[in-house]
Amino acid sequence: MSVFVAGTFEDVVGFGLVGAKGAVCETAAEVRAALKAARTDPEVAIVLISAGPSRLAPHDVEAASIAHDAPIVIVLPEVGTNHAAVEGGDAR
Repeated sequence: MSVFVAGTFEDVVGFGLVGAKGAVCETAAEVRAALKAARTDPEVAIVLISAGPSRLAPHDVEAASIAHDAPIVIVLPEVGTNHAAVEGGDAR
């Protein structure tokens, strides 16, 4: 089982250092192609996709996320975002 990264140059190179396959995605077409490559590779169990590229093809990412015969798809948070904060609350 392996991990495939579709996303920014930094994410693809970073995860590549620990052996993940990947594709840099700067357009919606590249996101679609990366998702297709990951889904057709029988070794891929997890697909990580950078937040920015995921917004280029949101319907394709959602479809890949809910497909029953596909790898697990996880959208990586953007660096510097605080996902622990509750609206109007304190994130400490």
